[in-house]
Amino acid sequence: LNNHGEGHIKTVIKRASQLVSTPDFELTPYELYVLLMGIHLHDIGNLKGRAGHEEKIASVIADIDRLTLSIAFADVVEKETIIDIARAHGGSCDNLLSLDNEAMILDQRVRAQYIAAIIRLADEISDDVGRASNLLIENGLLPEKSVIFHLYSHCLKTAVYKPESKCISYIFMVDEKYLLDKFKFNHAEVFFIDELYERTLKTFKEAVMCTKFLRPYIYIDKVRVSITIILEDKNEYDRNKKISLQYDIDDIGYPEIDFGRLCPKMAHLTGEYISDKLKTKKLEDVRC
Repeated sequence: LNNHGEGHIKTVIKRASQLVSTPDFELTPYELYVLLMGIHLHDIGNLKGRAGHEEKIASVIADIDRLTLSIAFADVVEKETIIDIARAHGGSCDNLLSLDNEAMILDQRVRAQYIAAIIRLADEISDDVGRASNLLIENGLLPEKSVIFHLYSHCLKTAVYKPESKCISYIFMVDEKYLLDKFKFNHAEVFFIDELYERTLKTFKEAVMCTKFLRPYIYIDKVRVSITIILEDKNEYDRNKKISLQYDIDDIGYPEIDFGRLCPKMAHLTGEYISDKLKTKKLEDVRC
């Protein structure tokens, strides 16, 4: 997939900081430690394979203890709580529901459910350009199955939580060439724009779910998406022409609803449609 290393960890910390930077939001120093440890550990299970990686965190920590002849956590309750918090970033919401918001570690209260929801939401909005191997994309050196994941991050230039408008704002810039043909995705092929729609819809679902655990301090009911398509054609000033697509995914009808119903004016703008229109130079701006 895309990058899960040091850069991603730094971005998740940055996004988590944005989420908790509200006037009424307070975390104790120990809760901040637990939050940071959860962020550092949330993807470590990928060392043992992507599938179910969130469930492999404890196994990797056990290997670290064994191989380094040291103990990662001196207190077993602290270790188990932080592992449970970190594993809640993936899978269903059951991992969040099972956490205790009145947990006590070393005689200190830790709002485990609250912290896990912050990590899960921060991770969701940390899939931007910093996670892409941009040089490999430009030179066509990525494995086919990885291209669409890196391409999504490559095109996502801005991802930010805006508390004043209760939304997550995404800004994409996509070269025309990435919208003309399909890409490998799991065992199928998809147009990149269709995958972008699905990914932004997933962000909306994650935001609605996570903020149920974060209210009243954090509330999100919308994902606002701006897509700029950079065309190959130039204008009279030798600059690439651009086409703009903009849409909001609002909190209506969740969760049993598809992208087309949430954004009906975008429903016809499928990958096939955009590819055809770009090839015939007939694609126009859409704002809804």
